[in-house]
Amino acid sequence: VTEDPETTPVVEDVLTYNKNQSNAKINCICLMELKAFEMMEQLSKGTGGDFSLVLENGDVLRGREVERIAAQNK
Repeated sequence: VTEDPETTPVVEDVLTYNKNQSNAKINCICLMELKAFEMMEQLSKGTGGDFSLVLENGDVLRGREVERIAAQNK
């Protein structure tokens, strides 16, 4: 992570570090909240991982289902 996270987004730092050091797949899970959707989706897609949203009733949404809900909440 850079010394000044305000000028360089942390997600970009993590993606760069991961690419150079470990090449790990990073899976992201949101629990009933989509405030960090864009960053978490960028992180998971950038590493070949999966992104999931767990709803209050316990249903798990993935892929386009999550994107549709995120678009509705903008």
